[in-house]
Amino acid sequence: MDNKLYWSEKHKKYSTQDWITKPTIFAKFAINYFQKEGNLLDLGAGQGQDSRFFTEKGYDVTATEYSETAIDLAKLIEPELNIKYLVHDLNDKLHFDDETFDIVYSHLSIQFFNNETTERIFNEISRVLKNNGIIAIMVNSKTDPEVDLSKQISEDLYETPNGLIKRFYSEESLSKFTSGKFETIILDSNGATYKDEIKTLIRFIGRKL
Repeated sequence: MDNKLYWSEKHKKYSTQDWITKPTIFAKFAINYFQKEGNLLDLGAGQGQDSRFFTEKGYDVTATEYSETAIDLAKLIEPELNIKYLVHDLNDKLHFDDETFDIVYSHLSIQFFNNETTERIFNEISRVLKNNGIIAIMVNSKTDPEVDLSKQISEDLYETPNGLIKRFYSEESLSKFTSGKFETIILDSNGATYKDEIKTLIRFIGRKL
């Protein structure tokens, strides 16, 4: 299936779920490590549940998302909030100046790319973060049952039964992308979501070196 169509249909389905309008478990955890105010970039913001949460907590939020459907749906929920929504493919360079953001946040979006692209994404995050800025991301884990149903392409990278290319991290493999760029504050496999029973998602919170 075409990626755009896949995510459009996925977000239409998500829009009917009760969890889509409330902040994720990871957002409520990660905010404890953020500066008390500042500019926040939400990469792969989906339907904006975490962007809304951070905005309501006083952050100036820019939310990027690959799916135009997701952004259209996000704008229908609490449209009075001042969130800057932008359509953006993480395969491409971020269209922001160096050291623009105090915080870069991502919930389950930096996991669909080969090694070269993944490395470039982390370089871009480092570039747009201010000195001592905070990165907070959560990604899929190699303990996910979907791994056993998928075809391995390379280390950590798989083709899932629905044809999606997906990366399943370990703490060690994620640290290869963050090492030298960020000081580790949190790196563990204790992440969870409302929509899945998996409780071993990889969480990383770090500070730009």
